[in-house]
Amino acid sequence: MPKGLTEIRIESLVQKGEGLGHTQDGKVVFVSGALGGETVLARITEQKRDFSRAVVEQILKPSPDRVVPVCPYYGICGGCDLMHLSAPAQIREKQRIVTDTLLRFRAIDPDGGTVIEPPATGAELGYRTRVRLRIAKAGDNLRAGFSGRSSNDFVPVEHCPVLDPQLDALLRQPESLLPFARDGQVPVCLGDEGPLLGDGTGHVTILGRRLPLSNGSFFQSNLSLLPEMIEYVVSNITGVKVMDLYSGIGVFSAFVEDRFETLAVERDRRCLSLARSHLKRTRFFTDSVEDFSLPSGYDTVIVDPPRVGLDPKVPAMLARSGARKIIYVSCDSVTMARDVSRLRSLGYRLGKVRLFDFYPQTHHVECVLSMSGK
Repeated sequence: MPKGLTEIRIESLVQKGEGLGHTQDGKVVFVSGALGGETVLARITEQKRDFSRAVVEQILKPSPDRVVPVCPYYGICGGCDLMHLSAPAQIREKQRIVTDTLLRFRAIDPDGGTVIEPPATGAELGYRTRVRLRIAKAGDNLRAGFSGRSSNDFVPVEHCPVLDPQLDALLRQPESLLPFARDGQVPVCLGDEGPLLGDGTGHVTILGRRLPLSNGSFFQSNLSLLPEMIEYVVSNITGVKVMDLYSGIGVFSAFVEDRFETLAVERDRRCLSLARSHLKRTRFFTDSVEDFSLPSGYDTVIVDPPRVGLDPKVPAMLARSGARKIIYVSCDSVTMARDVSRLRSLGYRLGKVRLFDFYPQTHHVECVLSMSGK
């Protein structure tokens, strides 16, 4: 065996798209670039008391689901991390990881009342409509690209297969990016008028509604799958009064306010300014959710928190409000499962779970959960 490498049998794919295995002495090791069922030679890169991290150096026994990545920068660029896994297997594994995470946190109804619905999927490539590009000198030439894998190194890139073609074209036009660069970085999003660079505001039409868009405020980066998620959220609303917590620029409120009495809660002033520019019937509360005394009488509460999930105070606040239905939109299955477990302890039951594969070729997913009070 080559010096410095360890043979590891990978048991399964886990969070962050890593392969889970054990060293010969039984220590848990998470292996980047490995797939379930494989035997690999790996180089240990990080040692912790309870686990180690490693990267694949050689595949001894490959998974039947392993494929050749379509991007020549894969493994060098810091973007995608599951391009070595076939598209059908990516969906299957993501669904399994989300379900396993909910089970581990005892978030699923033990009486069989929880339904894991079929995942929503879209294009595997060319889907991404929001990105942060970097520009820098490479030799004598100005180049565009991204940060490296697990580093801040600049990686010049000529073509990114996951970017929408209009954004991908900018990689070959670094001079056009230069006026908008700050510290060598250029955030870009795609609106109805084309790529939006810099601090301006544009618009994007979703399901017939014209929504404001800017690089300074969060907006989903998969516009082709976003309409399906919006329709799914709206279809699960109960009653006539809706609270939209962590409402951002008001994407969900835009499709709720015409049919329901709507209250939106958001603390980011940039988001609120954009929300007010297009929402006509929604009432606003302009502070953090945990500092808001949630009013009673609201039938459905939509929560779309950041990756860290709900503030520890919020589940109890939701329960005290008497909301009949909670629709939880999440970009992190671990914090989502933790929060659902807390809500279950307060009397809510997890009814439906649906995965939305917003980020093909990566381990990231969006999920929408529907919970009902007793």
